[in-house]
Amino acid sequence: MRTHIVGTGVIYGNGELENCFYEHFRRAWLSLHPRLAELPVVGDGSNRLPTIHAHDLAQFVNIIIERKPTQQYLVATDFGRNSQLQIIKAISESLGSGTVKHFDLGEIFHEPWAENLSLDLRIRPSKVITQHIEAWRCKDGLTSSNIRKVVNDEFNRFRGLFPLKLFVSGPPGSGKTHFCSLLAKDYGIPHITVKDAINLGLSLKNELG
Repeated sequence: MRTHIVGTGVIYGNGELENCFYEHFRRAWLSLHPRLAELPVVGDGSNRLPTIHAHDLAQFVNIIIERKPTQQYLVATDFGRNSQLQIIKAISESLGSGTVKHFDLGEIFHEPWAENLSLDLRIRPSKVITQHIEAWRCKDGLTSSNIRKVVNDEFNRFRGLFPLKLFVSGPPGSGKTHFCSLLAKDYGIPHITVKDAINLGLSLKNELG
């Protein structure tokens, strides 16, 4: 039996693990809720966080099985050189309110994601494997571009998340604005009135405006 030891970066993608970025994606998805708008960062966030998408890790392992490299100790990460703060900001700016909040590790050590986000490692993936990967899912790591194009869609699909949309109508003075404002505040969703839509249309410098 030949054994290979694979050290991975923090794994993300395909719905997110509870002990990685799940809480940050969840909060970003509900970012208009006042208690969840600011995504948590451990410390000052300057630590370098090695990462790898679950799909790319699967490719990595498959290449080991197929090619049986003589090198037995391997590192599986993407080519991103992002700090924890850069990653959390990218999630917040791509999906949420764009804001973050710093916490000391002692304040949030009980959170399942705190330990992983506290890593500080500058490591590169093993060349003996990466030279055989034909198409990376997220070669540059958790960047704003990859989050918008790939990771957000995966998170929504695997978690069964879809935008909450309500349409409320009624005669003048029936309380539409009042009750919609309460619903919007409680669920953290935008409240759009007919007046808002008309004013937006008038401000547009195109055919619709």
